[in-house]
Amino acid sequence: MILESSSTTLQKGHSIMCPTLLNEENHSTWKVKMKFSIQAFDYGAWKIISRGLLETPKEEERWDANDKAKIQSNSKAMHTLFCVMSEEDFN
Repeated sequence: MILESSSTTLQKGHSIMCPTLLNEENHSTWKVKMKFSIQAFDYGAWKIISRGLLETPKEEERWDANDKAKIQSNSKAMHTLFCVMSEEDFN
């Protein structure tokens, strides 16, 4: 299988499942890579990261499917950021 043979040559930070972590030296390239990685993962998550969280003004007990989808998109966006930033960078 091609995927199996090519995945063994990937080094840390070069996997689509494990994106490059942000550090002091790589901000410019990290920013570009993250834009396209996040868009490929979930374009809605990218819109949230670049524009801000989606609002759900109702109480949780009154959420419909659309409200739940908004919350899930917000969570995907935040989870993506948690995965690619160290605690120091996130704060």
